Amino acid sequence: MIRSSDDPAASALWVRYDGDRMVRDVAARYGLTGTGPPPIPGQWGQATTTARDLARFLSLLPVVAHPDDAAALLGWMREATARAADGFDQRFGLFGTAPAGSAVKQGWMCCVGGSRHLHSVGVVGARVVVLLSEVPRAVGYGAARTALTAAAAATAVPPPRGP
Repeated sequence: MIRSSDDPAASALWVRYDGDRMVRDVAARYGLTGTGPPPIPGQWGQATTTARDLARFLSLLPVVAHPDDAAALLGWMREATARAADGFDQRFGLFGTAPAGSAVKQGWMCCVGGSRHLHSVGVVGARVVVLLSEVPRAVGYGAARTALTAAAAATAVPPPRGP
């Protein structure tokens, strides 16, 4: 699910671990005040969160999670595939701009409230970067990918200058 954004795998995880409870438990454990289960039970893709909460989760992951769990999750994010399980091109946002070795996770959906959502989060070097976007349904995925990739490129930190 993490490497290749696999919806059936996400659905199986949701059912296996009681998704609504899982979201509430993780939110409480990490102090995520803007994160909650979806308004319609079982619709895992509509769980809510904020950029702040995603940044907090990724920042605290190595501290709060069991070391093996944190290493596994970040390792899977470092091995993200160019194509999702359903064939969707994941090379946008941070995946399209971050240096090798970065841990990234992409997300997308259409069309809740008439909007497309395209998201890109990750650990890039020592920084956590969170990019969440929402565009009108009339904006195609190509244009949305380009915009999010430009935003990711703007977050790049220039290399340190020599003496």
